[in-house]
Amino acid sequence: MIPASERLDLQKARRLLDDEQRPRLATEDEIAADFPEFEIGALPPFGPIHDIPEIVAALELANMVEVAETLAVSAAHRKESRGAHTCKDYTARDDQNYLYHTLAHHDPAGPRLGKKDVVLGKWEPEERKY
Repeated sequence: MIPASERLDLQKARRLLDDEQRPRLATEDEIAADFPEFEIGALPPFGPIHDIPEIVAALELANMVEVAETLAVSAAHRKESRGAHTCKDYTARDDQNYLYHTLAHHDPAGPRLGKKDVVLGKWEPEERKY
C-alpha cells in the first residue's frame, strides 16, 4: 500500500518486477477489508471526487468526530470538578473516587475508558484556589 502523498509509475514497476511481485491497484473489496471503519465511496459531496485534499479532509473529519466522541464520553464519566475542569452538577473535587489518569481508547464499538494510577511524589494533591 502506498500513501496518497506518493506517486508510483505502474508501467515502470511492472517492467522491473516479475509476475509475482507486480504492483496492481487494490479492488474495492480489498480496500474494504483493510479499512473496515470506512464505507466505500463515503466522501463529502463537494469538490472533485478524486482530489486528494478532499479525501484527506474526509479522513481528518472522521478522526475529529472520533476524538470528540471520546472526549465527551470521558468528560461525562467524571462526577467531580478538578482544577479548571468544572462541572455544575458536581462542584467538589473527589480524590477518593477519581484520583487516577483516564485512558481513553476508541475502537469500532466506540470509546472505552481505562484507568492508570497516579503516582504521588513530593506534592500531595490539594484543591486549587483561584
